[in-house]
Amino acid sequence: MGNDGGTIPRRSEMVRQKARAEKLDEKTLARAKYTLCALSKRPLHPPLVACGLGNLYNKDALLEHLLNTTKSSDTALVCPHVRSLKDVTNVTVTLNPSYQPTDIVVTSSVSASTAQGQHYPVLCPITLKELNGTTPFVFSLACGCVCSQAALSEVKSATTQCLQCGTTCTAADWLPLYPQGEQLQQAKDRLSARKAELALAKKNKKAKKRARTGDHGSDESTPALATASVSEQRMTPSLRDTKRKRTSVSG
Repeated sequence: MGNDGGTIPRRSEMVRQKARAEKLDEKTLARAKYTLCALSKRPLHPPLVACGLGNLYNKDALLEHLLNTTKSSDTALVCPHVRSLKDVTNVTVTLNPSYQPTDIVVTSSVSASTAQGQHYPVLCPITLKELNGTTPFVFSLACGCVCSQAALSEVKSATTQCLQCGTTCTAADWLPLYPQGEQLQQAKDRLSARKAELALAKKNKKAKKRARTGDHGSDESTPALATASVSEQRMTPSLRDTKRKRTSVSG
């Protein structure tokens, strides 16, 4: 505290140090977002799938989640909109050869010098830019190819072939990866509209099934009458006459 050669830190210095720590947290969170599976938090590795909200998942982790009947609340909150493989798209990504995957999740204890210069696993095959949050990326519902928005913007036509595989795609087929702000809200609206559409289709299917069942019920009465007439024909003449007399008397 005094006469020992030390110094007492000032309040302004402590505040600046705290601000640097908060800035580092944002960088580490971004790195974890674009390098780890959104569900399992393990390093991304093919095969990969993307959901309607633009999140990337390791397919094996998602399958394990869907097959697990006792899902934990934590994992269930990550992708409640994914209930089967029909809710995701198999995507084809270009891996970055400069990226070195690790099993260590980045934390705030990593120094800023270590966080800088690190690479990301997904690369745009056209522009060679990394999926790190700085450059917007998109994926195609038609073919599953992933590329940067900048590469897609070079194509002026609304309907064209995919730059990677040649599949015919429309503008509506391309969805953003990891959307934010207005794009994220649009993605949520698309999921809500899709859910309502599926519910309506299911309701119409049940109504058609009930209608078909009713038609079959009315048709089933005809074979019964035919069977009765055949059995009556097999009777002897005396039994047939007796039955007819009883019917006329009761009538």
